[in-house]
This record gives sequence, structure tokens and C-alpha cells, in this order.
Amino acid sequence: MTQSGFIFDFQREIVKYCHNDVDVLRRACLAFRKIFLERGSVCPFVKCTTIASTCMKVFRRNFLRGEEIGVIPAGGYRYRDNHSEFRIAGTPVDGYYETDLENETRRYVLQFHECFWHECSSCFRINRERKLNSFTDHGDTIDARFERTLAATWRLRRRGYLMMEKWECDFDREIRENNEMRYFLENAQIIKNSPLDPRDAFFGGRTGNIATRCDVAGTEKICYIDVCSLYPHVLKTGAFPIGHPKIYIGEECSELIGVAPDFDFNSFEGLIRCKVLPPRDLFHPVLLYRIRDKLLFALCQKFEGTWVSCELRKAVEKGYRVSEVSEIWQYKITRYNPDTRQGGLFTGYISRFLQLKQEASGWPNECVDDEAKERYLRQRLAALLTSPEHEITDILPINDEVIYVSWRLREEAVVASPQTNVVIAAFTTALARLQLYEHLELLNRRVLYDTDSCIRCEKNRLTKFKTPLRRIVAKRGNWKDKRKLLVQRDGFLPYNIGPILSTLLSLIIEGTK
Repeated sequence: MTQSGFIFDFQREIVKYCHNDVDVLRRACLAFRKIFLERGSVCPFVKCTTIASTCMKVFRRNFLRGEEIGVIPAGGYRYRDNHSEFRIAGTPVDGYYETDLENETRRYVLQFHECFWHECSSCFRINRERKLNSFTDHGDTIDARFERTLAATWRLRRRGYLMMEKWECDFDREIRENNEMRYFLENAQIIKNSPLDPRDAFFGGRTGNIATRCDVAGTEKICYIDVCSLYPHVLKTGAFPIGHPKIYIGEECSELIGVAPDFDFNSFEGLIRCKVLPPRDLFHPVLLYRIRDKLLFALCQKFEGTWVSCELRKAVEKGYRVSEVSEIWQYKITRYNPDTRQGGLFTGYISRFLQLKQEASGWPNECVDDEAKERYLRQRLAALLTSPEHEITDILPINDEVIYVSWRLREEAVVASPQTNVVIAAFTTALARLQLYEHLELLNRRVLYDTDSCIRCEKNRLTKFKTPLRRIVAKRGNWKDKRKLLVQRDGFLPYNIGPILSTLLSLIIEGTK
């Protein structure tokens, strides 16, 4: 190809382009590393493998104070572990009782063996000698756990105890086959009130569209505003739990919030599991709940769930009625004080960082060629399919070279991470939803909302806001006009942008994101 006497040499240009591309990447990586070293004293290329772990390393090293974030036990607080607490001669047992006869006293020991913890030989038949990676003791194997179970039983029998043992798989089979036993368990009070799971209070942001199409007429205009840095804003200014909670169960909850229907939810901060009766005439529902693996904002007759206290208080304000409370986790709270510039769990971190780019991880060091990579993939897949610690939820062939494998850890194999607290995550998303809801109350109908933004048709300006839209200062936590920034956005079909005022003249919404 020639142009004004210049001959375009593709090979030379592509090599030059590649050289420039590598040089830009090298410079970017050096700048990226320099920022983390200067601001967080962490090298992202040595200490961590992902941007998320890098940010967590920076937070823990520079901003996290002692006794602030509690590590929630894997099974919750009500049952801190799955091990027995009563011991006989140093051996933990699940139950013990005695019967007095004429000439002797019989001593009975009750043992319930969970198949995963005691490694049932019927449920786990292969790879019994392979080390388990989900536990603190990485040298443990299936056979070792099973042999310890048999040895404990042998020691107790040798001391004259009568053993009554039940394996989990046998117990589950009896529940399926014995109607009387199943009915008893379904109606046992201790089982009906299962422990609060903090993950049930963790939801994402709210998105949805009320109108699918809007065309302006006369003096109308479509306004598009969003919250500046919504999540950094709530992380810095919101109230967050610290330490471990005080647990209230059943009737104990009345000590904290009173009795129905005069519950007082202003007396605590934390998580609450309860039954609610939604109002019938609320246009924008407040509470999310799960049904059939779906998340809904609905006004059903009655439902039960777990929510963050601040969101439940807003729901009660909007007409929701709480009929029953089954469990409460009460936390101490820390919050940033703008006057003293003290307090807050993430204040220092957010003040220093707003966003960092994600770093991709590559192949393991031993994968030096295609053959090694293929061998690694085969071994990894085989280990996953035969692992007693994992459950395969789906296998989807993508093409001749790629398959998609979905898995999750068995519930028994989950170990509480010292770097994870789902309650803080639940507080974060709840505070963000409340920030958006404040403006949904003003906008009411004919609005599209998406986590941190709102679109609505107005006659002239957002008259219900205290200040005109053009005068709202675009700082963190406030709203800003996004019409000039609206160039291409998922979920939107044809629209027009005026040449001078960047006014949206038409908006078509395909559906909820």
C-alpha cells in the first residue's frame, strides 16, 4: 500500500508496534509497583497474586488494628465446631448415660460419626491415602482420620463402655425411609430454629427499570445522575461492625429489642433474622429476599430472611411490620467522625486508595511447554473430580479444547479464613443500597436505577432535589450529571444526544441488567 510516495511495510510496522507495546507495559508495571511500594509498602509482584489480595495485604499491613475484624467460625457462632465437647478419658464423645441394674451399672457412650470428618469407608472409597488440603493440618489423610475413629472406639470398649455408634450416611438413609423419625426431626424446636447464616444477609446492589421507553416532549428532559465513588463513600463514612457479636436467640431477643409488635430496632447494630409483613402500596420495596435461588424485591404476603439492622430500620420506616425475631447478632460499631477525623474501619485505607488495576496470574512455574501445560490440566481436573473435599456442580464443554468446570467446597471442608468477614460485606452492600434508596424515594415512578445511578424524565430540572442538578457538587458520595459521559453503556438501545446541552431525547431500556 502506498500513500504520497510512502511504502507501508507491514512486517516492520508490526514489529515496531510490538516493541512499543512491550515498552509501555514495562513502564506501566514499574509505575504500578512504585505506587504500591510508596503508599502501601507492598510489592504486588512478590507478595501477592491478584489485585484483591494486594489490596487486602495493604489494608492489613497499614490500616488494620488489633481486635477489630472478627474471624467468624465456619459453622457460625452457635455451634463453633463439629467436634464433641464431653470427654471420657481424653476421648471426645457425643453423648453418655448410665443405667443401674441389680448387680451392675451399664455405661453407654453415644457417637455420631459425620462421614467427612471421620472418613466413612462407604462414602469415600478412593484416594484415601491422599493428603487433605482444606485443614490446618495439611498432613492429614482419609485413612488416618478413619483409623483414629476406630482406635477411639476400641479404647472406650476396652474400658467397659457400651458403644452406640451411628454413621451420618446411615442416619440420612433412615430419615428418608422412616416417616415417624422424619416427622419428629422436622418438628423438633432445636432443628426448626437453625443458626443464623451471615451470608444470607449478603446481597448485591439493586438494579432495575420501571419504564422501558421514554421520549421527551415539550420542556421535558431526561436526567442521568449517579453517586460519585459509591462504595468508597460508604466504606469511609458508613458504620461498620468490629470484633465478635453477642448472640441473642429466640426469647433472648426481647431483652434487646422488646416484644412484638413494639420492636425497637434502634437499640442495636448487627444482623437480624426475622419474619416480616411487607406493605401493600410501596412502589420501591426495601428488603431483598431469596426464593428458589432468585433475588427479589417483592411485596409478598409474608417472608423470612436475614438482614442488616440499618436496612431493616429503613424497611420498618416504610411500612414493613416484623412479626417474629429468631436470632440477633449485636456488634459494636465504629464510624468516621468528620469533625474529629477519627474512627471508621476503612477510613485510612479509602483516603489513601480509591482504585487499583487487576493483575493477571499465569501458569505454574513447572509448565514450561505445551506438553507440561496439558499434563498439568489433566492432573488438576482428575484431582478435582476425585477430591473428597469438593463438589462438582457443573461441567460444560465449550469446544474441543476447553471445558468449564464449576465446583464448591463441601460444607464440612470449609475452614474460616482469617482474612474474611462476610458481615462487613453485608454492611457494605446494605449501606450502598440505602444510599440509592434515599433518591428512589424522591424520584418515585418512571425511573431506571443501577447500583449507583438514576435516570428519570423531568419537566425542567430535578425540582425535588434541594439544589438544581447543575449545581450539585461532584464529590465523593454526592450525585453528578452523567449525560455528557453517556457514550456507550450496556443495557441501552438507541438514544440521541443534543449537540450543545448533551440532552438525552430518547431512551429505550432493554431490561434489567
